[in-house]
Amino acid sequence: MCETWTNLATALAPQGLAKSGAIAGFINEMPVSKYDPAVLSVGRAALAGDLSTVDGFAAARSSIQKLKGVKIPVFMMQGRRDFAFGIDQAATAWPLLAGPKHLWLGLHGHPPSTFPAPDTVAMMTEGRQWFDHYLRGVQNGIDKKPPVEVAPETWKGNTVGYASPFKIAPGEWGSRSFPSSLTVTRTIGPSGSIKLGFGKTPASADVYGAPRIQVTASASGGWSRLVAVLTAVTKEGKSIVVSSGGVPTQPGKHAYTIRLISQMTYMPAGSRLVVTLGSSSLAQNPANLLYLQLPMPPAARLSVIGRVNLSVENVEPGY
Repeated sequence: MCETWTNLATALAPQGLAKSGAIAGFINEMPVSKYDPAVLSVGRAALAGDLSTVDGFAAARSSIQKLKGVKIPVFMMQGRRDFAFGIDQAATAWPLLAGPKHLWLGLHGHPPSTFPAPDTVAMMTEGRQWFDHYLRGVQNGIDKKPPVEVAPETWKGNTVGYASPFKIAPGEWGSRSFPSSLTVTRTIGPSGSIKLGFGKTPASADVYGAPRIQVTASASGGWSRLVAVLTAVTKEGKSIVVSSGGVPTQPGKHAYTIRLISQMTYMPAGSRLVVTLGSSSLAQNPANLLYLQLPMPPAARLSVIGRVNLSVENVEPGY
C-alpha cells in the first residue's frame, strides 16, 4: 500500500471536521463529468458537515474493518508528512495484521510532500524485493530488515529501523514532551485569528505523532468550527507547518481537544513553536488550503477563554 489510508472517514474528516481543502483538491483533479454523481454528492455533504452521508461511503472504500487477522504479507509505504493521510492510518492497521508486515515512513506523499521523493527509488526497490521474496521465494534478505524503516528528512541513502510504529517513542528513541500552556482571552470573527507562541526548540528535533491542543472557547452567531495549525518558525524566519487539525464547535462555552494530524516533522534548532487558531487553516497562511474558509454568518464569533494547552510528545533529536 502506497500513500496509505485504511479508514477514509478518519483520514479525511478526523474528529468530525472535513479536510475541506484536501477533499476539494481530490475532486478538482478530474473534470466533474468523469465522476460518479455519488462522489460529488458525498463531497458536498462532507463540506457541509453531514458526515452521516459520508460514513457509509467511506466505509465501503476502507480496509480497516477487514484487516484483523490478515496473514498475507503487507508492505505499507507512508509519507512522514502527508496532510491527506496521516501516519495513524498505517499505525492503526499495524497491530491488526497477523502476517509478515513492513512499514516505510518516507519523504513521499500528498502535500506538503511530493511524489516521487528523494527516497522513492530505495522504497520502491524494497517493495519489489518484498514481492520477490513472498511471491517468488527469492532469499534476498528483505524479511530480515527492521519491520519499520524511517527515511531521515535529509535523505543520504539509509533508513533508521524500529520494531513497530509504536516503538518510535518510549523504549527506543526515549520520550520527551513539551506540554505548554498560555492564558488568553480574545474574541474573533470568521476571518480573524489568534496566534500564540510556545517557546523555542532547544535543539533540532523530529516531532512524531499527533500533537494536541486543548482550548476552552465560546461560539456564538453560527460559528461552527475551530481549526488549529502548529508551526515551527526557524531562526531564518521560515515557517514550517508541523501539523493541523480541527473540530466542529457547539453554541456556548465548551472545552475542546484538537488532535492534529499524525506526522513526522523535522524542526531545526531554535525554532519557535506557534499555534494559530481560527475558522480555517488560511488563518495561519492564505496558502494553507487544508481547511478552507467555508461560509459562516458575518455575526459569527468565537471567544477563546483561559488556558490554551499544547502537548507535543515523542520529540527526538533530529538525524
